[in-house]
Amino acid sequence: MEQEKRDAVAKRRVEAEERKERKAKEQEERRQLREEQKTARAEKRKAEEEKKQEKNRRREEKRRRKESSVVDVAAIRAAMYECDVCKERGKKDDERNGITWYGCDECDLWFHDDCLSVRELVSVVVSLNEGSDWFCKGCRPWLYEE
Repeated sequence: MEQEKRDAVAKRRVEAEERKERKAKEQEERRQLREEQKTARAEKRKAEEEKKQEKNRRREEKRRRKESSVVDVAAIRAAMYECDVCKERGKKDDERNGITWYGCDECDLWFHDDCLSVRELVSVVVSLNEGSDWFCKGCRPWLYEE
């Protein structure tokens, strides 16, 4: 009987030890699972942040390209103007400096407002108000004969 008691106590100790080990193992598995979930959430946040930064970078790049193309268009437009009278080329800031350009609708030549005669300026203003074409003295000289 004494032996049975000792065997029963030993069996309970072994079972208790096994339960402790199972419990410790389960706790370790839960801890690892929480760590994996935490890592997965952190990676997801990082991926979302990188995606957001990439989107902002593309938006900024698109805005820069748009701004540079506006500047390029202004430079090209200014370079294409050359006054047929004084042969001066247009500049990007002509409009800001109050220099107005008028183009003939037939020959595509350009003229400063200061280089046009009074009759030509009157003709330009009338054509702009009416929405009609304007022709320079070289294309339609009879319009400017006195």
